[in-house]
Amino acid sequence: MEEIFVPASGMAMEEALLSEWLKQPGDHVGAGEAVAVVETDKASVELSPVSAGVLGRHLFAAGTTVKAGATVAYLLAEGEVEPEAQGSAPGSEPTRTGVADGEQGSKPAAENGAAGSSAPARKSLSPRQRRAAALASASAAPPPFSGFSSPEPAPSRPEQSPATSAPEAPRVPTATDGFRRAIAAQVAESWRTIPHFSVGRDVDATSLTAALSVARRYNRSVTITDFLLSALGQALVRTGRRSDVGLAVATDWGVLIPVVRDAGGTPFEELAARRKAAVDRARSRRLGSDDSLTPFATLSNLGTMGVDWFTGVVPMGQKALLTVGRVADRAVVEGRGIAIRAQFSATLTADHRELDGADSARLLGYFVDAVESSGGEVGT
Repeated sequence: MEEIFVPASGMAMEEALLSEWLKQPGDHVGAGEAVAVVETDKASVELSPVSAGVLGRHLFAAGTTVKAGATVAYLLAEGEVEPEAQGSAPGSEPTRTGVADGEQGSKPAAENGAAGSSAPARKSLSPRQRRAAALASASAAPPPFSGFSSPEPAPSRPEQSPATSAPEAPRVPTATDGFRRAIAAQVAESWRTIPHFSVGRDVDATSLTAALSVARRYNRSVTITDFLLSALGQALVRTGRRSDVGLAVATDWGVLIPVVRDAGGTPFEELAARRKAAVDRARSRRLGSDDSLTPFATLSNLGTMGVDWFTGVVPMGQKALLTVGRVADRAVVEGRGIAIRAQFSATLTADHRELDGADSARLLGYFVDAVESSGGEVGT
């Protein structure tokens, strides 16, 4: 028996809106197949099981606000019976495997309401309707107090200066406001609770740029980020850790962090496809089951925007953040002379409760080793 629950890691939230059920009780569900969608201030997240089985009852109706970490349904193997829900309606039967369509336990929550209640479900607005209603009510509301006014109306005079402008209209809340609040809450909580420190190195990018040039002959969608993800994944493997890696993605709403699974052990072409899929999920604000994983570290690459180097804040639940600047030709000392080499700066910001300075230096060193030997993974 597997619990299907609302993920809490990296979401900076205490609750989410269960906006849609994609599967009904009694439906057969494949491993990784989405069964429901929850919506946070940051993104829509698909809930899916790790294994295959039969979906149990909906423990919450669509349109219900659900606490982070709450179980919304059970996935049952052959012969299993789901646990009794607290406060279930008298005479209700738990879902069993093999339930046929139309039998008890296969009715959607829209008919029965949330599990554990005999009252009919209250009709709820969709997330988009809620946002539209909020915007409409904000527009209709009287403008907020914006300063002191004259105690008497100003006289109407033809000679009044034409430079006098009308008061600025009040700002109307937008759909991104909640997103920005969620990001602010996550960053503030991370900065308050995680003891941050950073280590950095300059990295020779000669092999990296050559490997990128070769890879693009076969696949134009390959980016330098694919090599950086692979290198960070390999570094995590060398330190005995799982190589799932978060990827900071800029969107129209702000930064989202989808997860690229097994970046250190995936063949390069497949890794590039996983990176592209992760970016697409983030930019559509539709995160999947992979993104409910909590990676050890996240990669953030602002080199494409001309940034030379930067640091950041470790995402909540994670232990490190690797920030990367642009590749540029730099003068370097070689022997007793000066040479021009393609380089970039990499900074590892870590949670000091997990990593000491030597640990961070070692992890960053393994990353540099992998970058400076880039090329072998192309075509694998």
